[in-house]
Amino acid sequence: MQAIALFQHAVSRWENYKPIGRQQLFALAQELRPRCDESTNLYVIDLLPDDPLEFGTDALVENVDMRGLRSTIGGYADQEYVKRDVVPHYLDVKETGRTSWLRMTSRIQDQIAVYDRLILPVAEHKSTRWAVAISKTRMLLPATPKARPLTQRQEDILFLLSQGLASKEIARRLGTSHRTVEHQIETLKKRFGARNVSHAVAIAVAQAIIG
Repeated sequence: MQAIALFQHAVSRWENYKPIGRQQLFALAQELRPRCDESTNLYVIDLLPDDPLEFGTDALVENVDMRGLRSTIGGYADQEYVKRDVVPHYLDVKETGRTSWLRMTSRIQDQIAVYDRLILPVAEHKSTRWAVAISKTRMLLPATPKARPLTQRQEDILFLLSQGLASKEIARRLGTSHRTVEHQIETLKKRFGARNVSHAVAIAVAQAIIG
């Protein structure tokens, strides 16, 4: 199921169900569970602690490896990611009681992930105590270690590859030999740990976006 269809269904069920408390929260989450495909994770989050790093996480569906998720947000290995891309959104849901629906691009340890995330608040005693969180991954790429900058020629080749040009077309555009372009492409594939040209371009674009 596509992210927009899954999230629209989840929001519709949440609005109709209006869950209150832990029991109704888990009933809603279990109803959503069969709709979670291989690119989807489904969590129940305990928002009660004052310290957001103590928010509890209960993974009901974890089809995408989150690289060592623990029982609390603060126990997760990549705290830079947690503080930048997780905590602010959970805090906003806790404080406002509003849903959060975002497209995210995050560096998570040794990966770059492009994903959609929906957070649905659940009240208890008139305050937001729980949340159902659904994330659906669109793209997952290796985040290669930062190394020396690309040469201008390598950047030019990557740009032209991203525009759909073949190596012979790139050679003509840059006024160089086809063999030189092919050699540079092989160098780029090795640098990014890519399996093929399109994989190298995808990794390069993702790293450029994430910074």
